[in-house]
Amino acid sequence: MSSIKDKLDNDLGFYYWKYYIAGAFWSNIATPINFCITVLSALISAQANTDSILSDNVYKDLSIALLLLSTINTFLRPHIQMNENVQMKSKYDAIGTEFERVFFSDNTNDEKKEAYGLIAEKLDQLRINDLIHIICRQTCLSSKNQWLSLIYNDEEHVNSPDNTIVAEEHA
Repeated sequence: MSSIKDKLDNDLGFYYWKYYIAGAFWSNIATPINFCITVLSALISAQANTDSILSDNVYKDLSIALLLLSTINTFLRPHIQMNENVQMKSKYDAIGTEFERVFFSDNTNDEKKEAYGLIAEKLDQLRINDLIHIICRQTCLSSKNQWLSLIYNDEEHVNSPDNTIVAEEHA
């Protein structure tokens, strides 16, 4: 049973961080692009209505910048990418919470093994791969491989065979 528990722990931690990183990445792209588009649109609209706020050269440069940012925003869809990754992270968070309930339960090993099997089926239905996540995993998050290591820092208690200390602390 330990192997399925460890596999689920590793996979849940891996995919949780995958979508966390991707969501944060797209959030940091979407917000500045949308803010710039809003500001540039306001400046260009004001200039079009007054003809006295900006010089002609600045007006043309801002119009080109707005065109480029709008094209990038339309092509990359950073806000949609961010939302999709946040939704996927939430799904892994829910499965991780279910895993944690089983891990800390008083169920027998056979009952836990059966529950872990059901969790593994849910996990298999959600898997996909992502380049941004792989790069971040290799550079920044090499020590964050397990679901339980996201929450509990005390490896001794998480890896204890009876889980009594952790279960009592978090009951």
